[in-house]
Amino acid sequence: MKQSVQAVGSGCLLLLGLFLVGLFLAVSLNPENASDRASSLVAAAVLGGPPLLAGSWLAWHLRYQAHQVKTERQAVLEAQLRRTFFQLLDSNAGQISVLQFAKAANLPGQEARAYLDDRAKEFDTDFSVGEQGQFYYRFPLG
Repeated sequence: MKQSVQAVGSGCLLLLGLFLVGLFLAVSLNPENASDRASSLVAAAVLGGPPLLAGSWLAWHLRYQAHQVKTERQAVLEAQLRRTFFQLLDSNAGQISVLQFAKAANLPGQEARAYLDDRAKEFDTDFSVGEQGQFYYRFPLG
């Protein structure tokens, strides 16, 4: 709710600032008001500049906050995946299949395989095939 109010406020400030700057620039460019040109330009900067700057800053701040939240969520997800990965390794004596990891981490199969492939490169893993043809990653526990 707060972000939507800030977004609306940012948009209103930007529109107000653009309107005032445009209005005073149009007045300053009018050939009939050549004597008022300097004062119109000053008015554009003084009256239109602050709302334009405030709206721009608010829009930037909202975007920055959204980026921070996304980064924090990714870090939490990565920590959860890593915790699940090591718990499975401990409970299965270092041997894990894609299906086991996908179920435990609640991930689609391809994402689980990609994660395990990355960990396999990181930990110099061996591979094995089970009795029923299942493919296992064998991570060294020592």
